[in-house]
Amino acid sequence: MIYRVKSKKPLSDVTRDLEAASQRHKFGIMGMHDLKAKMKEKGVEFDRDCLIFEVCNPQQAKKVLEK
Repeated sequence: MIYRVKSKKPLSDVTRDLEAASQRHKFGIMGMHDLKAKMKEKGVEFDRDCLIFEVCNPQQAKKVLEK
């Protein structure tokens, strides 16, 4: 599932707020991917800041995986 949210906050504030909101809702951040850095590593110019977060609620994941 993909959620895209636009914000006028600095990216560092969005990251901090997402981490806090995740914890409040019993989710954890499994991983974070810096798309701009990854593209640069691969030799591709990408000028936009873009972070991709993988989040998971372990209790819900367990229920799904057990079915």
